[in-house]
Amino acid sequence: MKFNPRNLEKILQEKVGDLKLSELMKPCLITTYNMVQKSSFFFRSKKEDTDRRDFYMRDILRSTSAAPTYFPPAKIKNLASGPKKDPKCSNMINLDGGVFANNPTMCAYAEARNTNFEDRDIHEPSASEMHILSIGTGGGGFKIDQKEKSDRWSLLKWAQLIPEIMMDGSIDTVAFQMNEIFQAPEAHIAESYLRVDTPEENRTYASDMSNASPENINNLKKAGDKTLEYAKSKGLDMFLDKLLD
Repeated sequence: MKFNPRNLEKILQEKVGDLKLSELMKPCLITTYNMVQKSSFFFRSKKEDTDRRDFYMRDILRSTSAAPTYFPPAKIKNLASGPKKDPKCSNMINLDGGVFANNPTMCAYAEARNTNFEDRDIHEPSASEMHILSIGTGGGGFKIDQKEKSDRWSLLKWAQLIPEIMMDGSIDTVAFQMNEIFQAPEAHIAESYLRVDTPEENRTYASDMSNASPENINNLKKAGDKTLEYAKSKGLDMFLDKLLD
């Protein structure tokens, strides 16, 4: 692994402490990949879930940030007790949820559709009752060189590119699905659903997300400022006004 997780775990302990999933003030859904069960897994803050599967938030954050090759998988335990406890989650070994949901907007939409928001007297809302702000990370900046010669690429070349292609494609696929669900033409997308990510021309930072050089940090900050300008041009202010209303 590229990095030792001790510093990350120390920061999570300092900032989050012993806060549990069941103690969150607002509904929450967080993704991870469970290597023990060989399946995607969703940490859900609903009481019917936390009665069976409850975890320290520091362990959940460690799980969902365990990017393969960067950090080792997170080994965590289910804190729930009693007859309702899910035995499949007693001991988990988890990876970053980005391996299957690099854009988790559809996961959030599905969760909201099946949620009763008692404090707002809203039950299982449809798309017409939602406002969704989807924020990308500016990833997917990989390059595909010599595409015209792809019919002669080796297995090694394909093995290096396929994970990047699959993850990048899944991001765009979910954005397409959300646009179709909301039936929102591009000019009116801010009315109920807004996707914000760094435009390709502003991705002047390194594609390696572990590059923490002063120059790259500065490039990331510049890209963030330009992305905010781009988001405003797409109607971010109007979207937020509607959300507050």
